[in-house]
Amino acid sequence: MQQLLFFLLLVAEIAHGKRQKEEKSEAKCDEQNNNEAIRLHNWGGNFKFCTQNIEYPRTTAEVQQIVLRAKRLRVFGSRHSFNKIADSCGTLLSTLGMNSIIAINGNRSTVTTCAHGSGLSNSNLATQVRSMRIVLANGTEASFGPESAELRAVACGLGAFGVITEVELNLVPSFDTISYNFVSLPTESLYAHFDEIQKMGNNVLFMTSLTNETLWDKVTITVVANSSQHQQIANISNLFGASLSLALNPPQESEANKVQPWYYGLLRFRLGLSGSDGNELETEYFVPYKNGVPAIKALSDLFPQIRALVAAFVIRTVKGDDLWLSMHNGKGPMVAIHFTWADNRPSKANHALAQIEKVLTKFGARPHWGKYFTMKPSQFLKSSIYPHLNDFKKLADNLDPTHKFRNKFINENIFESEQIDD
Repeated sequence: MQQLLFFLLLVAEIAHGKRQKEEKSEAKCDEQNNNEAIRLHNWGGNFKFCTQNIEYPRTTAEVQQIVLRAKRLRVFGSRHSFNKIADSCGTLLSTLGMNSIIAINGNRSTVTTCAHGSGLSNSNLATQVRSMRIVLANGTEASFGPESAELRAVACGLGAFGVITEVELNLVPSFDTISYNFVSLPTESLYAHFDEIQKMGNNVLFMTSLTNETLWDKVTITVVANSSQHQQIANISNLFGASLSLALNPPQESEANKVQPWYYGLLRFRLGLSGSDGNELETEYFVPYKNGVPAIKALSDLFPQIRALVAAFVIRTVKGDDLWLSMHNGKGPMVAIHFTWADNRPSKANHALAQIEKVLTKFGARPHWGKYFTMKPSQFLKSSIYPHLNDFKKLADNLDPTHKFRNKFINENIFESEQIDD
């Protein structure tokens, strides 16, 4: 519990530092609000927000006042997004000024803050939400507890229901992890042993730069320290043709071959750093686990054409869930297919994306809501993928009848699109 508290306090301190930087940026915008160069932009610098009317409330009462005044409003967070899902030409609201730990309840194992992970047994963060409080379009607060069926909608609500002011999460006891890197995995071994490798760790990541189609650059397997998985992998120096690496990871990445607390070991990039680059463009799709290897094989036919455009091609898994508009909605796990593009300009990826999406649609792919894609809603708003889409729309109409919290992105991709029966 002390380790967890240290991590949460560290997150709060980072958030405080970000808030101070945001406030300076906001003041500068007030002075030069016609200067295109200083418009707020996303994490990768490739999408600029429409408005400079940005609010930073510190209390729920301030949130309520801002919501009541606004005609159109969207909430943004760390801006680690690669499309206009958080954009608004009305008002933007950041809750950085409200980020704090309200309470830790060891007996009930819940906490009102957040973290995330991936793996066959690890679902996305939203599934760990126990309760939420939201400021609705009319300025009132609504609560959604563990017995509320609507929690499955608002926990992954894409900002369509209101402004989240409090989140209570489920907790597990703190634990340590250790990661192992295996380099130069033969592509045929990935195809033949994908399931076996996935089951070897708590978190498994395959990565390649596509420079060699017969080999994957690296497989990273993270296990819980002193677990049966740890005992198994600690004695492996060759993983189906890939060699164990004792080399140090790049300085921005978490360390390998070292037992460390989960809040270091489960993160690919170290806390407080901007990831692999920062100035980049990311795309990600999810397919049912059974379709993972067939989808990767089908994509490999495109590798000669797209190799020069791709900085990194990464494969991960996420446990399935029952949240209405979760990208991982389904009974079984999902395979995440991720591209980091060498050029951060979306226009440079469009042609390749059209080819990639044509292939992945055949395997039941749905795009990551926060990353760059060009798929049409008719390609992924299917009853087999999002069976509760119409329920989501009805609830949003009920809680936000004036559509205050909508924008062009979610209108085009959700509310103005019909579900396809398949």
